[in-house]
Amino acid sequence: MSPSAEASSLQIRDVGVSFDGVRALDGVTFSVDAGGVTAVIGPNGAGKTTLLNCVSGLYRHTGDVVLGGASLSGLAPHRRARRGLARTFQTPALVDELPVVDNVMLGAAAMARPEPERRLRERALELIARLGADAVRDQPAGSLSHGDRRRAEIARALLPGPALLLLDEPAAGLDHDEAMGLLTAVLEICGTCVLVEHDVELVMKLARHVVVLDTGRVLAEGPPTLVVRDQKVIDAYLGQEIPG
Repeated sequence: MSPSAEASSLQIRDVGVSFDGVRALDGVTFSVDAGGVTAVIGPNGAGKTTLLNCVSGLYRHTGDVVLGGASLSGLAPHRRARRGLARTFQTPALVDELPVVDNVMLGAAAMARPEPERRLRERALELIARLGADAVRDQPAGSLSHGDRRRAEIARALLPGPALLLLDEPAAGLDHDEAMGLLTAVLEICGTCVLVEHDVELVMKLARHVVVLDTGRVLAEGPPTLVVRDQKVIDAYLGQEIPG
């Protein structure tokens, strides 16, 4: 069953985190409406991955993270996952000795209610096929290309049927067409995503809302065609205006 629109909405309220006295995020506030892609962009070191680590519970933070109207703050990562939050990482982490289908089935650990193994395997195989990795479903993960490792990791994150998916640079190592095909398929499965991505052209095509971070703060946000024309964003990140 697809999550409701309310369950997929996310509010990030005054989120902050420091490391050894350095403020990595400072009062980050924005909302993610249900449906479509909200992209988080910005220069290296802006705090994009740190933000995903706070939202997913890997880092303790000040402020609040609210999913589907319920606060996640104070919850461990596995409890946030069982509330409907899933994520991927910049470098896919798979069990190299296990076949792809078994790696994907490990996503069941994030499910609020257990399901029979047969049903989980059927779902895993369906996700693998929809993400274009059917040819490698029985291969050990350690033998995969980078692109297929990425597909396997995303399929694993999608297995529990999350309300919202956090994607950390999913296009890294893929060409533009591969990335577009993969992310289009992901959106058909999980309708609400937060995307951290350096490929601005990809962001322009996929995102309906863009948040720009710089030095741990929100520099700008809004529709992508407006954000890429914001002079503050051009100066801090883009270097030049991107055609809309």
